[in-house]
Amino acid sequence: MERNGDKIGEMQAVYDLIITRDWISMEVMRLCGHGHKSHQLLDSVAFSMPATSPQEPSLAIITGRKIDEGSRDSLIKMLPWMFSEMKELTGLNPIFLLHDNRDLLFYHEKLPPEIASRAFCVNQPAELVGVYARCGHLISLRVHGSVMASTNCDARVVNVRMDSRSNILEYFGQPSIRYDEFFKGERSVRQLFDEFSIKQEKIISALTDDRLKFFELWNQLLK
Repeated sequence: MERNGDKIGEMQAVYDLIITRDWISMEVMRLCGHGHKSHQLLDSVAFSMPATSPQEPSLAIITGRKIDEGSRDSLIKMLPWMFSEMKELTGLNPIFLLHDNRDLLFYHEKLPPEIASRAFCVNQPAELVGVYARCGHLISLRVHGSVMASTNCDARVVNVRMDSRSNILEYFGQPSIRYDEFFKGERSVRQLFDEFSIKQEKIISALTDDRLKFFELWNQLLK
């Protein structure tokens, strides 16, 4: 296949459909001779649109999601002191970000007024990327938020491992805090960032290498 701009664009569109966070995709990669763990394509959210240039950090964000009611109530109890500690750490007044209106409704009635006034839903992809591009510090219960922040800007990111999709961050050798440990509320905000925040050095180069691997695999399939 010719590697001209049009063909690269077409392959990129296909690449965007590949999300290798499940065992089926990983098994396909293994059978194609691309290894099982050492060659894992990153979650396609990283390339779902052109990267937004990092901006001056102006947001400190805690990203929530719909979870079981017991965990939700635990998180709501944690939010006031987390907001306070995050503001002390960053000098910014944090926001509580949801990616879905249903998630916002799930939390909103139970949030303390001072947190409810800082709770927002952003569900348009371009707007989400723009929000995360301005994020300097993020604690996220959504792996998509963690990926967008860590690939689109130089944010310090703490990912709360809610399910196996967080495996994608381990590709970079970055740990996630287990949700049950997180909801104990035993670590301060500063401790969370010191222990779990994602380092940025190798992320972009790894993404570029993965995209090239995908193009090579695509060419093999077309032969």
